[in-house]
Amino acid sequence: GNIFLIPLIGGSGGGGSTGGYGGGGGGGAILIAASNIVLGGGIFADGGNGVTGSFVSGGGSGGAIRLVAMSFSGSGSISASGGGLGGNGRIRTVFSESCG
Repeated sequence: GNIFLIPLIGGSGGGGSTGGYGGGGGGGAILIAASNIVLGGGIFADGGNGVTGSFVSGGGSGGAIRLVAMSFSGSGSISASGGGLGGNGRIRTVFSESCG
């Protein structure tokens, strides 16, 4: 996806295996727009793992997280990682005076 996350699109699923096993799901797309964002927990758009063993399927790619606010604080986690060998997604924070 593009670095601006416009349009906001989730990650793609991983490829299936010859044994009939599906790949991991792609991470979702998350947009949070507020006056103030206080991160005390976690925001995750991670891709799912594929199948390992005799039949290997691909991991899903990470999704997209876009946060828009006038101020950010807290010490939580934000992640858009790929599952298994899936590619990582994107995270963007935008400081804006016209939120809320």
